[in-house]
Amino acid sequence: NYKTAYDLALQTGGENLPVTFKLGEEDNPTFYEFASMQQLQEFYTGAVKHIQETQKEGWELKKAIDWSVYTLE
Repeated sequence: NYKTAYDLALQTGGENLPVTFKLGEEDNPTFYEFASMQQLQEFYTGAVKHIQETQKEGWELKKAIDWSVYTLE
């Protein structure tokens, strides 16, 4: 869990580093080792930003749906 590893690194001054995450697709995984707080912070904040932007895009698409075509009269 990215958040757990990041939070623990913050709380312990990076004593849990290095940490390795499996990234990519299940059939073709890539293993990446984060050895410094800076690397882990950049990865974690980038991942959170991506999730937030993706959610926002989804909400905007949902908001634009014309639900009236599904209303029974």
